[in-house]
Amino acid sequence: GGAYQELSIDDSLNLSVRADGRTVLASSLSQGTLEQIWLALRLAAIDVLFPQGGMPLLLDDCCLAYDDDRLAHTLRWLAENYSGQVFIFTCQKREAALLKEEQIPFTLVEL
Repeated sequence: GGAYQELSIDDSLNLSVRADGRTVLASSLSQGTLEQIWLALRLAAIDVLFPQGGMPLLLDDCCLAYDDDRLAHTLRWLAENYSGQVFIFTCQKREAALLKEEQIPFTLVEL
């Protein structure tokens, strides 16, 4: 959503973000923001390890702490920017509802 401009990791593996010219330690961020940071780190690792792209992405309830706006932004970003297939495993129904609302093509498999 544009709230943070930069993510940093120091030599001691402390995470921080830049917001409006100030540094904010990850320990003071919401659970939803932390989960989004972990998703960003996984996506960055995939980009480094598989620069050719196309790798499937498996997400298992990684967005539980996201509010609906954050989840909608994330689903839109993945649909527009991730080159591989995305599998979202969840016991929630809101992912499918937001995908429909955002008109993002998907296949729902219920178990």
